[in-house]
Amino acid sequence: MGRTLGALLSGVLLISATACSGPPPRVPRALGVCDGPEEKTAPEPLPITTPAWGERVLDVEITGAPGVPRSLLQARIGTKVDDPLDEAQLAADVRALLELEIFDDVGVETEPHPGGVSLRYRLTPRRVVGEVVYLGPLPKGRHLPLTPGELHDAARVHRAAWGLKNHLLQDGHLDARVDTRSRIHAGRVDVCFRVNPGPRYLISKLTLAGNQRLSERELSELIDDRDGKVNKLGAPFRPDLFSADQLRMQALYYERGFLEATVDEAESTRDLATKTVRVVIPIHEGERYRLGKLSVSGRLRAPPKRYRELLGMKSGEIFARSRFAAGLAEITRFHASLGHTAVVTPSTTLDANAHRIDVELQIEEASE
Repeated sequence: MGRTLGALLSGVLLISATACSGPPPRVPRALGVCDGPEEKTAPEPLPITTPAWGERVLDVEITGAPGVPRSLLQARIGTKVDDPLDEAQLAADVRALLELEIFDDVGVETEPHPGGVSLRYRLTPRRVVGEVVYLGPLPKGRHLPLTPGELHDAARVHRAAWGLKNHLLQDGHLDARVDTRSRIHAGRVDVCFRVNPGPRYLISKLTLAGNQRLSERELSELIDDRDGKVNKLGAPFRPDLFSADQLRMQALYYERGFLEATVDEAESTRDLATKTVRVVIPIHEGERYRLGKLSVSGRLRAPPKRYRELLGMKSGEIFARSRFAAGLAEITRFHASLGHTAVVTPSTTLDANAHRIDVELQIEEASE
């Protein structure tokens, strides 16, 4: 028997999750894919042995994938007759064939002969999707359904399952599960999506905790409720949207001089009996900072006093990030009016005891 390099890469079928609307299909075979044992869609790999590297290649054969033009496959294979058998080149050949995205598996076998080895590329075409069965209620909104007849792709199955689950999560089904099961049938891959949405939770209470210097009203206005559809009393809880809310709240604190303020992730507590969820947003405000010492250095085109005027902020004032940024832009425009391109780099030092921020502005100009 010939010696075998083995299957260098095999397709892997994803087993993950999802469902459909209406009563379960009445087709016995469809129910089988949902309830029967899981089946692998990739062939068992051949045992790996060490080929005779460096031996002369006597011939190159391609097996499998009868519907694929041989000229296309041969163009992807860099190993030619009379070449020495090279491990790196064979690996490159396998990658090039897999990049066509039409094979589940690419294996390479060698068989010794007097004066060299025969080389065989064993190709397993990707199967197409057969039946697609959904068990359970389809969530509201758009998702990525599989289509019978398309090439089967484990990643595609995963995306479709996640799309269904994500829609359930966005509608308040915080315990949603979506499982998938696949089966090879008549050369195709049947796929079952089975959905368990779980209870739908609505917000019964949404509070901010720790805010004393900024009002709950102005902070709550920064919560994205998608026109009242989520993240408000009586609506579903969307924790994924709170990341942007956190940034907006923290930016408002920075604008008011609270440079050490933090807004933590929303905390939720579910009540299964009432199908409700209580949400708390923890806030740590810290102290308000004022502008301390302001110094200017570098390539100056006016006295330092002029730069402090352009910054528009004075020592002792509440440090406001937007005013500070506007002042830096004003300094840049001042240099531009003189025919120079300036880069203003601020260096800041926080004094936690005095609640003060000292700033040094370093002015640099581009080469003329």
